[in-house]
Amino acid sequence: MDDYNKRVEKLKELIDDADYILIGAGAGLSTAAGVEYAGKRFTDNFPEFIEKYGFQDM
Repeated sequence: MDDYNKRVEKLKELIDDADYILIGAGAGLSTAAGVEYAGKRFTDNFPEFIEKYGFQDM
């Protein structure tokens, strides 16, 4: 556990010293949070896209 604590402290130092932090995330993250890629949410927000390309979901 001591090694784990040291690694956490090192990570904290790196984050504190960083100018920027880049986080990469894919669709799985939003899906896990309950975001849906089809249905009313899609049709309400992308009607022009649906009309132009014929897609019914993201």
